[in-house]
Amino acid sequence: MLDRPLQADLAVTQLPLERLSRSGILPTGSSGTVSLSARLSGTPRNPTLDVNTTGNEVNIGRLHGLAFQGALGIRDKVRATLGAQSQGDVVARGEMGASLSGGELVEVLMRRGDRAAIAPLLDRAVSLNLEIPGLPIARASQLAGRAGVAEGRLTGKVALSGTPARPELTAQLTVRDLSAQEKKLGAADVYVEATSAGALLHVGIDPPGGGNFLGHVKLDADLGGRALLSRGAAPVLNGRLSGDMTSRHLDLVFASGLVRDLRRASGTLDGAVKMGGTLSKPVAEGDAHLRRGLFDVVGQGVYEDVGLDAKFSPKEVVLDRLTGSLGMGTFSAILAASRRPLPGSADLDRMEFTGEIHLGDAESVRDRKVPGTDRPLSAGPVPVRQAAEQRADVSGEIDLFGDYTDGTLNLNAKIPDARIVIKQLPDKQLPRLKENADVLLVHPGERPHPPGREPGDVEAEEEARKTAKFRMHAHLDLNHLYVKAADFEFPVQTQMNFEYDARRPDGLTADGTVHVPQGSFTALGRRFTIDDAKIIETGGDPSNPELEIKALYDNPQAKVTITVTGTAKNPQLEMASNPTMDQDQIAFFLATGRIQGRATQQGGGVDLTGAATSVVGGLLFGQVRKELADVLPVDVITIDTGAKGVSGASVGKYIGDRVFIGYRQRFTETPYENNVEGHLEYEISRTVSAEMTYGDRTRDFSVLFTKDF
Repeated sequence: MLDRPLQADLAVTQLPLERLSRSGILPTGSSGTVSLSARLSGTPRNPTLDVNTTGNEVNIGRLHGLAFQGALGIRDKVRATLGAQSQGDVVARGEMGASLSGGELVEVLMRRGDRAAIAPLLDRAVSLNLEIPGLPIARASQLAGRAGVAEGRLTGKVALSGTPARPELTAQLTVRDLSAQEKKLGAADVYVEATSAGALLHVGIDPPGGGNFLGHVKLDADLGGRALLSRGAAPVLNGRLSGDMTSRHLDLVFASGLVRDLRRASGTLDGAVKMGGTLSKPVAEGDAHLRRGLFDVVGQGVYEDVGLDAKFSPKEVVLDRLTGSLGMGTFSAILAASRRPLPGSADLDRMEFTGEIHLGDAESVRDRKVPGTDRPLSAGPVPVRQAAEQRADVSGEIDLFGDYTDGTLNLNAKIPDARIVIKQLPDKQLPRLKENADVLLVHPGERPHPPGREPGDVEAEEEARKTAKFRMHAHLDLNHLYVKAADFEFPVQTQMNFEYDARRPDGLTADGTVHVPQGSFTALGRRFTIDDAKIIETGGDPSNPELEIKALYDNPQAKVTITVTGTAKNPQLEMASNPTMDQDQIAFFLATGRIQGRATQQGGGVDLTGAATSVVGGLLFGQVRKELADVLPVDVITIDTGAKGVSGASVGKYIGDRVFIGYRQRFTETPYENNVEGHLEYEISRTVSAEMTYGDRTRDFSVLFTKDF
């Protein structure tokens, strides 16, 4: 059968890619036309193949406006050619050849994974020539579906010859007149030369603002096909590095727009670093200095007056001082890492590190001047931003030390004193992006798998977890942290231990106590005092600590003590008062400030939803709300609060699945709005409902149609 003659022909002329898009074979929005002709002959054991293809205005995914021509011939040798154009200009052209017959390719495919089948072919000649004659970078951006990323011109050549066992590669890419976002970024050159004995990389950058960067790195390693086939990536990773990188007055403006989320960059970088060691464990020796740095980061703000002094040696890396300003905030840092094996230990890769981070304190402005003047710079808290909105100001000191040994990170952090002033809290809490373990997708011919994951991903992660070596032991010593916001303020103290083992699916665990010895918070327009609060981690899930919280509300009419125990996921609430009241009386008093009257079916109910904005207050009043739901005979209970306290209240009751009756009363006069009103809703169908409101000033009836999109 394998030696019988065969012949097959296939011809596709001007196939619209929109059809393949509509059928789901190609991504939505694919367009253009493709033509293909193919002839298969010879025998199954020793086939020959000729393929020719063309495409016009091809748009697939991020590929836009491409025209191409290609040919593939497999006989006693393999030959292929390819040409690509965009808007009439040549994008690239190339040709490839290999001394392999169709029969040899079939044997390799039939014995795939068998190194003995590949080894004899490593001495066959191969060739590759790729030329980029002068591609406008804007055109390349358009081809990738990203308009207006950059301007400039790219030229280059890639040539490969020899055999897989002894390859010879040269590649050269040149970028000229590069600009992005109306900023001129200059020119760059990249040159690569490689043989079976190693590789050489050269990089040169010449920005228009002045200065330059030159880098030469050589890798001495066995890059031949036989070494890679028998030992995998080990020969490359263990290859010896040598070279140097030099930066002379390099203007960092060229980085503007090239780095993700970096709108602007400036500053001058000087440095000279020699490289050594291996590719997997490089060693640097030299120094680097940054002056007058500026980095405009999307959503975070503008980091100004950034300075850096760094020193590198075979045994130590020292970030002598990093300084800068963010808005009116000031910061500085000192970090050092060194190779220090334990006495008598053969582990030469053990790393010790130590450092200090200063935010908005005296050390953050030591020896610093206001830019352009001789005046000393004043310290200021560092603003914390989220989605371009300022959330808080932070000041204080963080001391770090520890080591990294054999895949284990030992980290110690100490905060002697710090302060956080919260400006505003996020209005919305985003949902978790992690998939639900109880939801599985089932497709024909595939194993069940979670949404957003491919079949086999879960098994691959589980196998990787079993062989993972990374572990972390961390200790946090927080002497004093003062937290303040418009609605709460309190000091925090803690000593906490954290453990993480990549082999354990439950992830991070914590052990220790977060102690709030005093403080206060505002809820329902009233000020509550924190008598004592402890959040106790016992070495389990950090999101479910044990609770010991006591808060007080002192009023001329009564004094209320609220105590929360249990765990965060199952808290237990106790309320006591002086004079003595039962639970629903206490809840009514907390919400309205009145002792007289009880919560009754005639509308005396209350709800504390959204009443507290602090962590402790939210926990306490979330439990009070649950207590009220147990003692009041209604389904919906709300309290409206304002600057002067409680402004209104409403209750409601569902009758069956379709009817809702509600009553609302305002305690403060509001022009043109009802002070007292009743509300009736009737759901006619899933999309149509009727509502009627009857009040002391207005009456309204409406029919609503809704549709979810």
